[in-house]
Amino acid sequence: MPGGREPQFRRLFACLLALPRRYREAVVEYNQRHPEEPFTEQVGPTYSLCRPQLITGTAANTTMQDVIDVLIDNRIPPSWIDHGYIYGLNSINYNIANPTYRELLDMIDNEHHARLRAYRTPSAIPEWDGWRYPSAIPEWDGWRYPSEQDIARLHDILDGERQPTGEDFCNARGWAIVGTTGIFEYLDERRREEVQRFAQSHSVHLPIFPELEDTPPLPAIIFSQSHDHTQHLCRRSHDNFGAG
Repeated sequence: MPGGREPQFRRLFACLLALPRRYREAVVEYNQRHPEEPFTEQVGPTYSLCRPQLITGTAANTTMQDVIDVLIDNRIPPSWIDHGYIYGLNSINYNIANPTYRELLDMIDNEHHARLRAYRTPSAIPEWDGWRYPSAIPEWDGWRYPSEQDIARLHDILDGERQPTGEDFCNARGWAIVGTTGIFEYLDERRREEVQRFAQSHSVHLPIFPELEDTPPLPAIIFSQSHDHTQHLCRRSHDNFGAG
């Protein structure tokens, strides 16, 4: 990820991923400003990514627009950002308990819910969709059978759960449930009542982009509900939010 070593960049990149259609809107805005040189995404098979040149002492002042500019400069396809939705969702869910990030993530989650209501969840790239919906079907690229190390770690987690430590090892960071979407509606620290109460005093006005109104409708939201501890074999990507 461009600029990936800068904590503030990582935070805002994860936040952007959690905001359905936000990057697509930024691309439209870019095209409006540059009608003679509109955005063109990289098509591969070889991709070239360049890190931003951050001035020492100013990196902490990185903004969401700075992150977007880096992505657009690198011609990152909007479908890639859509596909990263679960990463962004899990990142803000895991880190919102940290008081350092609470104010930022309250606002991000507020906009996140406004965008969910308006646009639903972003679509995954079908060829990459195996990590979202794990299956034993070989054709689903991204899925793999658990390794011996995966199985050993699962046994360690379950053994630890049996110890009287009080720690919930089965919900350890980095694990989700095999066979579920990994998508959930409310963050652990912001349940329905708090989300609704916050939204009443922090209204979100989403911009209108006619250029995006002709895009196919996003799929219906499917939320994961199961918490069967015997099924935790799938890595959840929400590490490296930007501490440091």
